[in-house]
Amino acid sequence: MLLRLTLANFLSFRDEVAFSMIATREKQHTDRVFADPERDLKVLPIAAVYGANGSGKSNFYRAIESEIWCSTLPSRRKNKFR
Repeated sequence: MLLRLTLANFLSFRDEVAFSMIATREKQHTDRVFADPERDLKVLPIAAVYGANGSGKSNFYRAIESEIWCSTLPSRRKNKFR
C-alpha cells in the first residue's frame, strides 16, 4: 500500500514534491477513510491527480511505476532463479 511518495530530480520534478494518502484532521468525511489502529493512521481510499497539459501527471505516474518496479525487484529475482 502506497502511503507517501516524495519525488525530487525525477523527470520533470526538479524540486521536492510530496504525495500523501494519509488523511488530514478534516472531520467532514471521517466515515470514508480507512483507520489502521495498529499504526494510529487514517488513510484515504482513493486520490485523483489532475492538472493542465504538460504539468507532470504522466511523469508522476511513471514515478509510481518506478517505485513499484524497484520495490518488487527482489521477488522478481527470486522467481527468475527457481
